[in-house]
Amino acid sequence: MKKSTRVLNYFFLIALLAPSLAQAALFNKTDKRLEVRVLVDVSERMRVSDPDNHRLSALKLFIKLLPNSAQAGIWMFDGETIQIMKPSKSGISWKAQALKNINVIHSDGKRADLERAIAVATLDWVERDKWASRHLVLLTDGKITSGGTKRKNQDSKERVLNHQVENLKAADVSVHTIGFSEDADKEFLDAIASRTIGWFDVAKTADQLERAMLRVNKRLVEKNSIPLVANKFIVDDTVREFTAVVFRKKGFGTTQLDDPEGLDFGRGSKRYGVTWHTEKKFDIVTVTAPMEGEWRLIAAADPDNEVFITTNLQMAVDEMPKEVYAGINTRVKMLLTDKTKLLTNSNFLNTIKATVEIKNKRGDIDIIDMQQDMINNGYFFVDIGKELKVGPYEMVVKAVGNTMERIETLSFHVLKKPKVKRVEVKPVFKQVLADAGIVLPKEGLTEDQVFACPDLSKLLMGAEGCPVVENQVIGEEAEEGSNWLVTAMVVLLINLLIGAGGFFGFKWYKKKSIAEDEALVNKLSV
Repeated sequence: MKKSTRVLNYFFLIALLAPSLAQAALFNKTDKRLEVRVLVDVSERMRVSDPDNHRLSALKLFIKLLPNSAQAGIWMFDGETIQIMKPSKSGISWKAQALKNINVIHSDGKRADLERAIAVATLDWVERDKWASRHLVLLTDGKITSGGTKRKNQDSKERVLNHQVENLKAADVSVHTIGFSEDADKEFLDAIASRTIGWFDVAKTADQLERAMLRVNKRLVEKNSIPLVANKFIVDDTVREFTAVVFRKKGFGTTQLDDPEGLDFGRGSKRYGVTWHTEKKFDIVTVTAPMEGEWRLIAAADPDNEVFITTNLQMAVDEMPKEVYAGINTRVKMLLTDKTKLLTNSNFLNTIKATVEIKNKRGDIDIIDMQQDMINNGYFFVDIGKELKVGPYEMVVKAVGNTMERIETLSFHVLKKPKVKRVEVKPVFKQVLADAGIVLPKEGLTEDQVFACPDLSKLLMGAEGCPVVENQVIGEEAEEGSNWLVTAMVVLLINLLIGAGGFFGFKWYKKKSIAEDEALVNKLSV
């Protein structure tokens, strides 16, 4: 092996060892920037599909629940596409302006040109951005009426599916479609969503539209929530703020909220740190610095009601992929942090029961227990996918302790298991491996296995500069042996240095953090 290659190997080993030296006490999950764009159908078909303009109140709910750090834009479309809100950071001022601007939404357009609308709203989403999580939300019945004839409308529909959707998928954009009424073109809208790893939902009646938009928001924004049982919920003392979404029903009057001492936090209370937003079908109430204990809603019980929280003690799902493959297990990892610090105290972690609930489109639910990861302290894990069928799924991750609960809702798609391309191993190399006691799998090696190791790919393919000759292969193996002896000595020296420096650093850190860990355990696990 060349000297330069050996030097590179040493640097590679040092790079592998470095994380163990610098394993941080802080967990800083690199969240992608959330980019959301919403298209609202305002064609005359909406007079039938949404006669009471529930699109407006649904958008208000969606806007209020967007995180302030997102990049969001809103358009309405009929034969033309008109920008309601330019894509920009969805902070307080953006939301206030958006809530005013969306009042222009109507149902008077003569035609519905979805193809044009998608092109306009995603004009700058041409290439994949690894730092962005991009989502397009369509509020429409999916009926394209811009062509003037059935043939032209069908041609436009095919261009959407065969060109626009493929381009959006290539740019890593997920399209979420909400169809109005049972008359929606469900097959078309479902195809758009599924091909882009988005979600398709149907508001069977117009007054279900707000609930559908809440479900979309939960899938886009990874936020912790706490369970609402019999209109009661427990706030622990790590919660800095909560936002309750309460759907209203006829005959139940005004929504009320009582704190643990029974004090009224309703709309008329005018208490400090409390804000209300009221629509005909729902209320949104946010309480800052809430009192610890059991809070109570006085309203109709509803399974779609939610309580979202901002908290120091946060649950996070680490790098959940949008796609998993049928027949292959994918590991889901969950962790808990306190002020971004990864919790590793075993006394506290042993009080946590972690589960995942996996729900398919029919509503069937499987509940699976998560296990503590004994190697990566502080993590819980579960393997999913092997028994799942192809299609979209919703996953609810729960962590329950003695005095705290955390919930997070995510979505993913199960795809068909990809075909694996295998490489034929040349007989001379197969013999060398056999002589070394290495047995190749009967099904052979995959291309990924081969190209993961450049030297192996050269031997298999007989690349220039590395001819496949038995004695040369054996000689290379012999040289490898001596090189790895030197490598082992280098690794030993590095570990001694790491151990000396790390011992005193760890001792100082342990002394500093033990008091914090004990305080947290006493606070949350008693």
